[in-house]
Amino acid sequence: MDELKKVTTLDEEIALDDYSCDDPLVTCNCSCSGRQDVTFNACQDVSDITNIPATLQCLGRLLRVTVTVPNACRGRLINIGVLVCEGSDIRGFKVCRVMVPTGTPSDGPCTSITTDTFCFVLSEEATTLCTSRTVTVRVLANYTTSMPAILNCSC
Repeated sequence: MDELKKVTTLDEEIALDDYSCDDPLVTCNCSCSGRQDVTFNACQDVSDITNIPATLQCLGRLLRVTVTVPNACRGRLINIGVLVCEGSDIRGFKVCRVMVPTGTPSDGPCTSITTDTFCFVLSEEATTLCTSRTVTVRVLANYTTSMPAILNCSC
């Protein structure tokens, strides 16, 4: 299969330099949930403690989506969007712009392309991770140019 040329992703368009050091701090509250004080005596290297109660915090699920676009015209630029919905709520949206490899004339005018993985993080409460969860993944794809570059059209 031809290599997929990645032109840009939304994440790559935002450089770390774009963030201000004055951005407000947001707390995730994912610190330790169990606690017990332990005192080491002089020359004591090891101390065994047991049964510290701990609460599961900051749980989530990772959804990995790979998209295949069949019959893509060679040499064309495509925007591919992945939308994750749960009921009527949107849980995530990502876009990737890819260039379909050109190939050789004997390869034919179309090819199938497969993207890198789109990753989505779905947060959970400690009580909901043990239950099933259904999300709907929708994929949108379209050419970003309506005519091949050889027509030399400008908008």
